[in-house]
Amino acid sequence: MRYVGINRTDVEQLRRLLLNESYRFLAWLLPLILVANLVRLFISGPQKVAISTAGAAVGVVLIYRLRHRLSVGFKQSAILLMAVVVATESFYKFHEIGRVLVIMTVPVILFSCTAKPRAGYTVSAIATLYTLMLPLYFEVDRALIIQQLPLVGLSVVSFLLLVFIVSDRLFGVLQQLADNERAALRTDQDTGGFNETAIREQIELLFSRADAPVIRVYLLHLPEIVSGNNKFEGQDRDKVAVYLNATLLRSLPNNAVHGRLGDGNMVVVAPRSDWSETETALRQLKTASVRIGEGVFSLDPVIVTTDGPVDGRTAEQLLDNLRRVLERALRDRVELARFLPFDRALRDTSHLFVGDMKQAMEAGDLRLFLQAKVNSTNEPAIIGAEALIRWHHPIKGLLSPGQFLPQIENSNARVAFAKYVIQQSAQLLNQISQHTEQFQLSFNLSPYDLNDLRVIAELQRVMELYDFDKGSLQIEISESETTVNVDGIRRSIDAIRNLGYSIALDDFGTGMCSLNYFSALAVDAVKIDRAFLESIETSEISRHIVQTIVDLCHGLRREVVVEGVETEKQAQLVAELGCDVLQGYYFGKPEEVKQFLGRLGENVTSIQ
Repeated sequence: MRYVGINRTDVEQLRRLLLNESYRFLAWLLPLILVANLVRLFISGPQKVAISTAGAAVGVVLIYRLRHRLSVGFKQSAILLMAVVVATESFYKFHEIGRVLVIMTVPVILFSCTAKPRAGYTVSAIATLYTLMLPLYFEVDRALIIQQLPLVGLSVVSFLLLVFIVSDRLFGVLQQLADNERAALRTDQDTGGFNETAIREQIELLFSRADAPVIRVYLLHLPEIVSGNNKFEGQDRDKVAVYLNATLLRSLPNNAVHGRLGDGNMVVVAPRSDWSETETALRQLKTASVRIGEGVFSLDPVIVTTDGPVDGRTAEQLLDNLRRVLERALRDRVELARFLPFDRALRDTSHLFVGDMKQAMEAGDLRLFLQAKVNSTNEPAIIGAEALIRWHHPIKGLLSPGQFLPQIENSNARVAFAKYVIQQSAQLLNQISQHTEQFQLSFNLSPYDLNDLRVIAELQRVMELYDFDKGSLQIEISESETTVNVDGIRRSIDAIRNLGYSIALDDFGTGMCSLNYFSALAVDAVKIDRAFLESIETSEISRHIVQTIVDLCHGLRREVVVEGVETEKQAQLVAELGCDVLQGYYFGKPEEVKQFLGRLGENVTSIQ
């Protein structure tokens, strides 16, 4: 059972409520005891009831005249004192308390649960008096009944104290469970330190203070131990994370907090007064190392920073800043980077697109345009197309992918957008299949999409729904992005090809990956980037490079697609060099589905 809903404040409120209810019951009970003792004065004499009468009188004065000024401790002491008197007097004089005690307390408890304790007090008083007076009909000594009244009342107070003690203990156990659960939900299971939830809370807590300090948030990135990287076995990867966490715990100043994000990166939060000491500790990590198996692994993390509240006033903004800067640092291959003004400008405009994405998908403002692909035979014909996304934004007009995709791919809308592209492409291919056979439609996904199980599940669902021919739906990924976690992408590509998709490596030749990476990815086609066609008509070197790429790909039994063909001369040259499929403005710009289907019906190309 989980007790996440009960926190320290809830427990304190429950305790206070219980104490106040007990005190209110005591306030009702003491006047009754006082009246009963006054009656006893005429029956038993003043000597036997003087102390209890005086105590009840003092209690009445304290409760009714000073009840708003009494502290919680004083109220607890008053109940405790009454309980001691009850325990002593009841032990010696009262022998049949059980029946009357139940009759008095049950109505109070029941009515308290319905927020009507006064009604419970009234019912209890009537029921108790009736129970005690009932023996009068059987000629029982009236003095004995009158003497029992204060004892019954004092016994109820003792019962309330017992309830208070047991409840207080119960609330203490609940509070401990809640604290343990809260700690577990905020602890990284691998390192034992803070997790992302706790880090966010720490940042928000600093910002909520009246004297909120200027803070600096550091992100430490080790590619080998982040989520999804399989350079190390899970146990060895955790060992590095544990060592890094222990090193930070030992070397960071006391006011700095650190933890691990969900993606595996470490974060350090430090106030301005500790920046110097914190950065000294982080510089020492550049030379730190940990033994993994028979080897030694150097930490040497990539470190990026952002400041609050200058760069952002919430934990969400600061962590988003760090992810943006980390992406830039990895792209530029630098070890240290900080959040800069142009990063802020990009961040401040990204919400214009990310926030509107869901509405755009529901309204149909995101549309697929098609750019034809033709074969390189003597009688060229349209054999396929690439689906290119366009956004008919209600304010900014028609947006190209470059204007909104970077923001979408770095936001929580990435998966929903990828699923939308998959669904729209499948529906489009299903529509085109009614006009022609042997048609291949390609669409773009990022390597992050290929590593996401939610996207792969959508790919499987779509293929089962439409049952397309193997390879008729093609996924294009950029070569420049495949250097990130190649092993993970390779496994994803194998799984996706088994579903019936074909894979094309886009922008080939412009990325930084080696031939080893190229050979490791089991792709079906390679798209030569348009950059090689800019000078192909005049440069023998460009023609030789294209020829080399074609020979390499054909040697590995991979289809060659060349994009960016804009002139008849370029089309003739790349066809002579052995390219299998041609794509570019020469054969038509990206066009809406209706216009493309019209061309497809006539099978018209620009090559005569």
